[in-house]
Amino acid sequence: MTGKNKNTMLAMIQSPVLWGSAASFGFYYAIQSGFIQHPLIYRYFASHPVEYIATTMFFVGLAGLVLKFFQLLWEPNVSGVSVLGPFVQEEVNVSNCHHLLETIRQKPPKIRQSPLADRITRGIQYVSRRKTCEGLESHLRLLAEQAEERSSSGYSTVRIIISTIPILGFLGTVIGITRAVAELASLVGDISFEEAINSVVSGLSVAFDTTALALALSIMLMFGMFFVHRWESSRLSQVEDQAESALIGRFYVEVEQEDPHLVAIRSIGSEVIQSTERLV
Repeated sequence: MTGKNKNTMLAMIQSPVLWGSAASFGFYYAIQSGFIQHPLIYRYFASHPVEYIATTMFFVGLAGLVLKFFQLLWEPNVSGVSVLGPFVQEEVNVSNCHHLLETIRQKPPKIRQSPLADRITRGIQYVSRRKTCEGLESHLRLLAEQAEERSSSGYSTVRIIISTIPILGFLGTVIGITRAVAELASLVGDISFEEAINSVVSGLSVAFDTTALALALSIMLMFGMFFVHRWESSRLSQVEDQAESALIGRFYVEVEQEDPHLVAIRSIGSEVIQSTERLV
């Protein structure tokens, strides 16, 4: 099997649509086959076509959160582990920091494949490529922002489902009310008005069930997404803090090898700061 086929198969296995649809099929199979016979379950989940759609979308969103949860659970967490060893102030020359990358490569796979090791590796590569530690802190913050954006985009499907399910519930209610009004108009001429009203009101209760179900399902997904996203954000914050602690201040630049433009800019900045202090 080629790498492309493996990636396609892996994407299908990790698809929340696949697992959510399978869970919805199993749920409704249990209802139709009689394994679940509670009247409230049938009333709120299997008495209106919109309820089938809303429930399926709920299972898709729930599958996405469960997959994200297990992804975080299996992701190597090396918080508290010193990836580069003890920190020593200005111990590494920016022109000779390749041994730090080799140190990371010699770590166990759990550490080497962790998000923290990846963040530190990117920081070292930035310093090695530019031959200066200027802007390292800004670069680490940029990497943290990119990681946060990727994390947020991972919940886009769940967010769409959370915002769509209530709309489906209201749609089911509107359809139910429309059918009830049409039925009322057709019954008034045949039976008394009181009997027609009683028949229509009993049908409206089913129509409003779709809104109640949709709101309940969306609330459950909102709370689930909140807790999973909060856990992932906490992990990302730990990675950011540990990466800055491991890299900021570890490098130094030899004066004769430093870019003369940077030396001039630093000198001008120092003079500006001194003049400002005297002015203040």
